[in-house]
Amino acid sequence: MESKSLSTDAATNEDFDGEFLRDYFPRLPDIVIIQILDQLTNAEFVTECILPWKNSELRKIVVGTFYSGELHLRLTPTRRPHACNPKLAKYIDIFQIMEIEQFLLENPDINPETIKLYTGRHMLEDLVQLLKKYTTRFTNQVKNLELYIENVTTWSPELVDELLAFPNIRKLQLTNSPIGSSLLKSSNFQNHPCITELVLLGHGITNWSKIQFPPNLTHLDASWTTLLSPFTMHLPPTIEHIYWNGSGLLDNIWNIKFPPNVQTLMLTSNSINTIDIAKLPTALRTLDLSNNGNKRFVYSGTDKPHWPSNLRSLILSQSSIDDSSLEFLKTVAWPPLLENIRVDFNHMTSLTFLQDLPDSVQYMDLTGTLISNFNIFGDDNEGIDILLHKDGPPKVFKFPSSLTYLNVEFCPNFKVPVSYLKYPIWFSSNLSVLNLGECNLESLDGFILPSSLTKLSLTENKLKDLKYPYWNKLISLKSLLVVANKLEHLDPTVLPPNLEYLDISHNMLTSLEGDYSRLTHLRRILAADNQIESISSKLQLPSLLLLLGLEGNNFTTFDFCFDIPTNLINIKLNENKISSMKFPLSGTASKLQLMELDLTGNVLFKSTRQNNRTTNGNIRTKIDEFYTALELCIGKRVLRRKFNVNSVHEFV
Repeated sequence: MESKSLSTDAATNEDFDGEFLRDYFPRLPDIVIIQILDQLTNAEFVTECILPWKNSELRKIVVGTFYSGELHLRLTPTRRPHACNPKLAKYIDIFQIMEIEQFLLENPDINPETIKLYTGRHMLEDLVQLLKKYTTRFTNQVKNLELYIENVTTWSPELVDELLAFPNIRKLQLTNSPIGSSLLKSSNFQNHPCITELVLLGHGITNWSKIQFPPNLTHLDASWTTLLSPFTMHLPPTIEHIYWNGSGLLDNIWNIKFPPNVQTLMLTSNSINTIDIAKLPTALRTLDLSNNGNKRFVYSGTDKPHWPSNLRSLILSQSSIDDSSLEFLKTVAWPPLLENIRVDFNHMTSLTFLQDLPDSVQYMDLTGTLISNFNIFGDDNEGIDILLHKDGPPKVFKFPSSLTYLNVEFCPNFKVPVSYLKYPIWFSSNLSVLNLGECNLESLDGFILPSSLTKLSLTENKLKDLKYPYWNKLISLKSLLVVANKLEHLDPTVLPPNLEYLDISHNMLTSLEGDYSRLTHLRRILAADNQIESISSKLQLPSLLLLLGLEGNNFTTFDFCFDIPTNLINIKLNENKISSMKFPLSGTASKLQLMELDLTGNVLFKSTRQNNRTTNGNIRTKIDEFYTALELCIGKRVLRRKFNVNSVHEFV
């Protein structure tokens, strides 16, 4: 009878679950359903419970949301990571040939706009057979096919013809696959009507003179083969995006007559020492010359020197550029629509020759340069020393008015001049992200930070406190990083009012104290690797705090006798020296939401074990008493009462 009762209960539960999913769950708003499914850690619930319900409303919602855009059929793992929305990966990444075929057979109606197929050396024939088996479906019901093939060394003409027979192949990417005449000289390749994107990484081709590209090709990536010989290429007029990274290119690259529609030119990690601005494609929107020897700019044209008028992004990172390199740019008209400029990790010491940047610039990266401040030279070549400005403020760089992201991190020569105390620097009123890490800052005096700021990084400076008279003006600031400074004390009452994230790790704090309660939006406080020994009983934390990170401090005793926020779900106390914990005798006034307490790397009960090696029962009793007191304090049950107390504990 008991067995029958259990079986009946189980069946009843299954019926209820099925009825709920079939009749009630789909009635929720679509956005709520998707938010719930997004919380799942794997796809089994969707693939095994929802997809088999043909014609159900819930299945239509799932297919329309997760499977309408892309499907990734991965016959073998690939060394190169593939781009995929992390929320969708668990649904649209299908692995191994048997799983792929099962999915295709069971879901004939799932035909997204694009199917991407991935394979390696030993599975190329399987890829071709899969394509042939589902030819009608792949060609008539799917708009685009993309093929990603790695480490294939042998290409037979027959296999190539079968592979390229599919007219809707939009992208072909071959990685570390030395390519012979079988592929690129195939008429199916040269006349393919749909291939617009060709990516050949590590191809080994040094002579392209007998290769004709597909007629509608817009994207060509032939990177990571030295001695590329681009002069032997017959570039079609349709080309818009060229990637020749790590290809042994020299200054004579500017003698190439680029097609008229080229918008992207990525030439990183070459040996290009001179940039002839006049030879750049006129339609260019993105130019990346990072990691070259670019020390010299020239203009060989006869008209007034200017950059391509549509240029939006100029990336010159790690290119040995110094002040003399930039001096020529003062005579060149900047593109009026420039949005992104990166000159990080170069040798420039001044912003003088960038002072006429257009107000359209939104992103500016000065990381790792040798600038010492934001002063600039005058037209009369006067120096930047403050002594030359006795009668007024120094001449300083004017930040573009549209600037939203400014990175000045790791500038070893940077030092705030005394003049900034009287004439502080004003940043763009639209600035959202500012990184001043590793700039030798001892205070924020000398800067007027804009109210638009949402994220501020002051990592690895020399700040001893956070005194700043304008914190209350920074009403948009959500994230503040003051990692690895010299903070010995922190007064939370001076902090920006709407902070959500505060990282004060790697400082010199010895106690966590003060009133954080007015910071009602603060969700995370990270104070790891300080010298904190205690928490003040008068500490007031924000009511909606979710995470308190205190790992790597100097706690020997941790006292729970402070006002723990009800919503706190995670306390990190790992890698301290905690040998004892104190709990309030009466427990907490209300049940906490705590889900995890990390005590890894502490020394709780270790001395007891060493002194009582033969009395494990007594140790077990003491450990149980510890858990009982902990549960009374938290108001929740420990999921597993581990014998090793110095570990991660979950609460239910």
